[in-house]
Amino acid sequence: GVVERTLVRPPSSQVGPIDAATRAQLIAASPLHGKYETLVDRDSAFEKLRARASQAADDAARTEAEVARKDQADREFQNARRYEPNLPRKTTTTSRSSDSIGETFAKSFARQLGTRSGQAIVRGVLGSIFGRRR
Repeated sequence: GVVERTLVRPPSSQVGPIDAATRAQLIAASPLHGKYETLVDRDSAFEKLRARASQAADDAARTEAEVARKDQADREFQNARRYEPNLPRKTTTTSRSSDSIGETFAKSFARQLGTRSGQAIVRGVLGSIFGRRR
């Protein structure tokens, strides 16, 4: 390829440390003078996350204490004696504790018919009764 002529500018820096007076003069002449003069110690991400976690733990503990206090108040309310004038007392219960054997069998059979295997059995039985074949 063709070589072109270029101009190389020598570095305008200094090798080695500068004295304190020159350093102060360069800092005063800088356009950023005054912006970075004060040292700022900002919170790191770790410190922010730790503060957020401790705040969440405090909130959870406070909420748990409120729930426990509310549960205690509800328990006391449920166990308290109440004055209920002129209300007739029920002496017998009318609810049944369990179903009869026939009702239990009917419920189980109805559940079985709802499954795929139950539907296949019903199709097979009804198909054999009515003479249809697949």
